[in-house]
This record gives sequence, structure tokens and C-alpha cells, in this order.
Amino acid sequence: MNKSMDSVTKQRIGLLHPSVRTEVAKIIEECDNALTGRAKIRITQGLRTSEEQDSLYAQGRTKPGKKVTNAKAGQSIHNYGFAVDICLIIDGKEASWDTAKDWDNDGISDWNECVKIFAKYGWEWGGNWKTFKDMPHFEKKGYTWQALASKKKDKYGYVILMLLILVIFSACGSRKTNRSKAKDGVKSKIELQAEVRATETSRTQNDIIENKSSVTESKGEEKENRMKPLDPNRPMKRIETVNGNTRTTVWENAEVAENTKLETSKKSEQSKLGDRSVLTSDSTFRASANLEKAEESTSEKLDRKTDAQRGFGFWWIPVIVLILILVSYLKRKWKSIA
Repeated sequence: MNKSMDSVTKQRIGLLHPSVRTEVAKIIEECDNALTGRAKIRITQGLRTSEEQDSLYAQGRTKPGKKVTNAKAGQSIHNYGFAVDICLIIDGKEASWDTAKDWDNDGISDWNECVKIFAKYGWEWGGNWKTFKDMPHFEKKGYTWQALASKKKDKYGYVILMLLILVIFSACGSRKTNRSKAKDGVKSKIELQAEVRATETSRTQNDIIENKSSVTESKGEEKENRMKPLDPNRPMKRIETVNGNTRTTVWENAEVAENTKLETSKKSEQSKLGDRSVLTSDSTFRASANLEKAEESTSEKLDRKTDAQRGFGFWWIPVIVLILILVSYLKRKWKSIA
């Protein structure tokens, strides 16, 4: 059964510290949804001024009545908007501070249902204090009046929680910076490797062009030699070695002999060019493979470094929170002993 929030409660939530208003509204909404009987939760006290705190402190001391607080002005979490006092409104008319009554008959007292919901959101109940139990009181854990009193206030009188905000923003900023640096590093490496590949490719193409030009020049020389008249008196013979025996072949036609030499020279040049092209392409392929391996290795190292920096940025935030909680606990312990 969904209930609308009490109007007085809404007004008092709006006066709490801005950092806890949304959370308290959720707590009250959950409490109202959990209390399905005649009871409804109301905040009776939220933010408390210094004058109101001094007046409460005087009660039972210089003013008639029972003592309700040991805190002077500035010594209560109420003075900073991080605490609330509650009661139960029965049937929309009567206020109740009965902590044992089960108005919705679900086996758990309505008050304890609210205590569990506040605890789930990290709020401490004054009913758990060993000395001077304050049953209606709930305050946000992690804050002490000593720490809050030393902080600066904004124009509305609320303390400025700059430390935690700066820590979070600096951690997020360092993470973004580290990630951008890592990306820039990878980008520059890839660009450098692309330039090296382009250089290797251009060198290979230049070598092939030079080889082709040299073959073309040799062909031109062959054509020129072919145009020259052959000396018929020049002895034309070819010496071959077969199985250790020397064999001499004499050509009858000098022109046939010259053409045979030119064809042999042409085939030899083409064979050399083919071998050189194969070697060049093979070396280029090996260089490309090595560059790809180096690129993958560099990317993996940068990713690991980025992950390490990413995890490093936030480890000290929980440490600060734990220290604040420990200080709060020790202060309260000392106060109860005193």
C-alpha cells in the first residue's frame, strides 16, 4: 500500500543538508511503504539552529523539564543538517514514540521496521547508544560535529564538503588523462609503423623500377650490337665442359652464333631480376610481420599500463572514509566514557 509523504516531513527534508535530502526522502518513502497499518512516519526535527540547540541544552539545567541532550550549540549533528528525529503518526492524528507497538500486525514493531530501513542507508540510531539513549534520533554515519565545525559554510549556512568532491573529481580526471595519454601513445606508434611500411614499399618499388631500367638499357645495347656488322674472319667457337671432358663447337654461321649469345644473355638478366624481386618481396614481408608483432606487443603493454593506472586512482577514497568512521567511533567512545 503506497502512501503519500507527510507534508510536514517534506518541509523538514527540504531544510536538511543538500547532500542527504534525496536519500532521506527515499528512506521515508520506504518506511511508509513498509508500515501497512495505522502508523505513518513523520520527521519531527531535522536541521536545528544554534538558538534552538542552546534552548534544548538548557532544558533540565537552567530551564524546567527533563534533560534531552548533552550537546551545546555546534556540538550536535542536527546543527549541520545530517540528523533527524522521528515519531509515528497514528491514524493521521496522534503522535506516538512507542518503539514496541506493531500497528500493522506483521510480527515486527513499526519503529524497528524504520530502524532497519535507516540502517540500510548508513544511518545510526540513537537507541543503540550505550549511554544517553536517544530513541527518536537518527544521524548519517561518517560525520562528527568536530569535523563539520571546522569546515567552511556556503551562503545558506551549510558546510561545504569539498574534500570528498575534490578527491572524486581528481581521480576521475587522472583516469581520463591516463586513458587519453595511452591512446595518443598507441596512435603515434601506429603512425610511425605506417611510415616505416610506406618507406619499405617505396624502396621495393624503386628497386624494381631500377632493375627494369637496367634491363631496358641492356636490351638497347643488344639491339645496337645486333646492328653492327659481324667480322667473318673472327673465329667463332664455344667451349663446353661435359663430365670433365672439353668439347669445342664451331659455328659455321657467325650470325647464328651472335644471336645465340644474345638470347643467353637476355635469359640470364631476366633470371637475376626475378631473383632480386623475390628477395625484395620476401624481406618486405618479413619486415611487415615484425612490425605487426611489435605493434601488438606495444598495444598490450599500454593496455596493461592503462588498467593499472585505472585501478590506482580510487584506492585511497575508501581509506579516507574508513579513517573518518574510525575517528567518529573513537570520539563517541570517548564521549560515552566521559
